[in-house]
Amino acid sequence: MGNVVVTVALSGADNTGKTKQLGILARRIGPAAMATGPLDAHDARWTAIKKSGMGSWWFRPRRGSRRRAGRLLPEPRPQRRAGLRLMDRGMPMLEASVAATAAVREHLNPDQAADRPVRCWSPTRRT
Repeated sequence: MGNVVVTVALSGADNTGKTKQLGILARRIGPAAMATGPLDAHDARWTAIKKSGMGSWWFRPRRGSRRRAGRLLPEPRPQRRAGLRLMDRGMPMLEASVAATAAVREHLNPDQAADRPVRCWSPTRRT
């Protein structure tokens, strides 16, 4: 198969064990698999955000801009040359997070909010 990377991403509510289960699965599979870990494990900016309070950052416009949130979420995580990459959030979940944040912050209807991730991410980043 050459340098094929297969990504499996679980999306779902926070604190339900996605990261833990993917870590166990990666250990059982062995070197052919890699769990990328939680979203905040690979970007130092999350440390400051967590200290100030995630709720404030997500839902109070002055604490973090929508565009900043939209750009931070899909930042690169560890990459593989080949094998199985296990991620605890897929792009649909990240899109939903940005749309929901925009809906609350900007008092948007669902159709308007659904457009926000597209505005935040370039076509390259979305892939």
